[in-house]
Amino acid sequence: MLGIVNQSISIMGQRLGEQELARAAIVIRPKVLDIGAAAFSQRGTAILEGEKAAMAAMPQIRAKIQQLQKARAAAAAPAPVAAPKCEEASRLGKLMGRKDKC
Repeated sequence: MLGIVNQSISIMGQRLGEQELARAAIVIRPKVLDIGAAAFSQRGTAILEGEKAAMAAMPQIRAKIQQLQKARAAAAAPAPVAAPKCEEASRLGKLMGRKDKC
């Protein structure tokens, strides 16, 4: 029974991870497959691999930041103002000497 519960939790964790990866703009994958989750003695190696992977991803990170900044600036810019419409004077207005408003 306990095995089934553990398997269910593992599957849920995998699904959540897949959903997070699908939403991520950038995914950093350090080379730590040979380090177990409980291998605390190798934490220094894991940290170093994470730093290396983050440094390798910096061009992508900078490009994404620049893209987001441009999008925010475009969203914050005032909307262009349309040129006023040219209104013709009505027939009666023309008879009364009114001119078109352009």
